[in-house]
Amino acid sequence: MLGRSNNYRHNKQFENMEDPKAVFKEYCRRNGMRYTPERDGIIDVIFQEKDKFDIDELSLHIRVRYPETKLAKASIYRTIPYLLKIGLIKEIGFRKRRVLYVYGLRNFWRIRLKCLG
Repeated sequence: MLGRSNNYRHNKQFENMEDPKAVFKEYCRRNGMRYTPERDGIIDVIFQEKDKFDIDELSLHIRVRYPETKLAKASIYRTIPYLLKIGLIKEIGFRKRRVLYVYGLRNFWRIRLKCLG
């Protein structure tokens, strides 16, 4: 599992930044990480999703949107914990043994309410 205990804390140092790419670029800069084209593509596709997604769906959408890119699922699996840590995405549950994610806090609550009623 992806460190569930820290996933639900929203990181306040990034909450005033609107653009998810800018937030993640700043996170990478502060932590000595590279902001790669692969990570850029992952963020592009995640923030165009209108609903919840899992890693397999995300991988498929990336392949469709960027057919020339050979992005491994391992890159997605390595990027997801960082996005969870800074609050750009949230883990919301499971579907067929797969973890579901949703981007941002506003969308998280909209889907949560939709599921409840």
